[in-house]
Amino acid sequence: MTAPGPTRPSLSRRGLFAAAGTIAVITLVARVVGFGRWFVFSHSVGATCVGSVYQSVNAVPNVLFEIAAGGVLAAVAVPLVAGALARGDRDHADGTASALLTWAAAVLVPLGLLVALAARPIAGALLGTGCAGEVALGAELLRIFAIQIPLYGIAIVMAGVLQAHHRFVGAALAPLLSSIVVIATYLAYRSLALHPAAEIDAVPHSALVVLGVGTTLGVVALALPLVVPVRRAGVRLRPRLHFPDGVGGRVRLLAASGLVAVAGQQVATLVVIRLANDRGGAGTLNVYTYAQAVTLLPYAVLAVPLATAAFPSLAGAHAAGDGAVADPSARPGQEAGEDLAAATLRRAWLATLVVTLLGAATLVAVAIPVGVFFSALDAGADSDASLETLATMGDAVTLFAPSVVALGVIGLLSRASYVRGSPLVAGGLAAAGWLGTVVLPLVALDTSGAGGPATLRALAGGSSLGLAAGAALLVALVGRTWGWHALSLPARPLLAALVGSVAGAIAGRGLASWLSIHGVGQSAGSSVAVGLGVGVVALLVMVGLTVAIDPSVLARVRRRRRDPDTADAVA
Repeated sequence: MTAPGPTRPSLSRRGLFAAAGTIAVITLVARVVGFGRWFVFSHSVGATCVGSVYQSVNAVPNVLFEIAAGGVLAAVAVPLVAGALARGDRDHADGTASALLTWAAAVLVPLGLLVALAARPIAGALLGTGCAGEVALGAELLRIFAIQIPLYGIAIVMAGVLQAHHRFVGAALAPLLSSIVVIATYLAYRSLALHPAAEIDAVPHSALVVLGVGTTLGVVALALPLVVPVRRAGVRLRPRLHFPDGVGGRVRLLAASGLVAVAGQQVATLVVIRLANDRGGAGTLNVYTYAQAVTLLPYAVLAVPLATAAFPSLAGAHAAGDGAVADPSARPGQEAGEDLAAATLRRAWLATLVVTLLGAATLVAVAIPVGVFFSALDAGADSDASLETLATMGDAVTLFAPSVVALGVIGLLSRASYVRGSPLVAGGLAAAGWLGTVVLPLVALDTSGAGGPATLRALAGGSSLGLAAGAALLVALVGRTWGWHALSLPARPLLAALVGSVAGAIAGRGLASWLSIHGVGQSAGSSVAVGLGVGVVALLVMVGLTVAIDPSVLARVRRRRRDPDTADAVA
């Protein structure tokens, strides 16, 4: 029976940032723990032969899941469920969620079985580091990892349903629990593999089994605990293959757009894995992953919460009739006479640009001590080749830094296009950006083997260039479909954030370089102290100069006080 009364279609200005603030706090803890997971991996497994094989095949379940269903489910779950809730139709929302979960299981369980059966040829296609026994180990681990594919499907449907109900906390906590399980796995592996840098055949088989099974249990922890908050939200899930009336066409459109975008990203991921192993050698993929994890930390903590909170608000406002195309001549900040969805997008757009600029600048500032830390910590540092690649990590983090802004833009504007405009075109543009990330390394790297440092720099630089192109294309698309008023922002806060970010990056990086030249911060412990120090210097310069140019910037980004509209946003 349909619940009486419509659900609020969107969060207010303060509601959006209150929800984003709650998600940001939980995400910060989860990301810090998740980031710490890479410290533990570096020390326990490291840039070694086992590490390269593990990193290569562990990506396969996620890649195949994303191509088969991940982009589809992410694109469909929130806008369709949130739209039904905005109309007050709980039966429709629950029916849509049930059909999504049933289809996910129907597609992903057979895919997992197929991966288990084809584990050896898949491992052979990805690996090429020259380590003895790598294909056999890769196939064994991949058979264990195959069960992760349907588990990812459960996780993304449950998380999408919770977001559509404005129940953000459960979905944000699941990655934290998963990271804790995986950290315990790495520590257990190190206790069994006393010499992780040894050849594959010299590592105890029991340690390898623990590594595979424990990693899979981490995905179990990501998916199954979400059942509890979904039930508490009153969602009734039943096996069904048919979507509610009127949903099928929208599902197909959003599914196609999600599939296109994610397919591009995951194809690029597979190319990166092969290039890192083939052109860079053992350990290159691990160091690339460390640098990418460092880069994703500010993006996930600063930009993802804003996009996550805005998505159901945009969908609800559009479904409830607030999404009529606004007057393109409206001035920035003018909300009278324009639609609420466009106003929500504009606020999230400004905040996304400001926080990602600051995040990218911080990465440039701390890149040198971060690279030193991993070099001192990593289990593969005993190998000359791995040590040389590890020494290039600071350069990779610097080259990755601009991608923080690009990822923030892509994340927000892709969601906006799923709500209004051209989802399929948006998916194609996002896919083009991801495919563009591998153009530079494919062109620049020597096919006979470029070495770890050159491969790492090319992969990181190519990532930023490709994502920047994809972000620019999405800006043009959203400006045309939503009207440029939705993206028109006052120049002063943007200029303040840009100038402050550049100055902070220069100040922090200059100090880090001076300390490095004088031999300060060359051990794991001292590099942490240097990193914190230059990070604080960069942050003080950025915030001080930004506020000096435009004192309103922080107020625009930090409007997160709760009001009556947001009571359900943190449940």
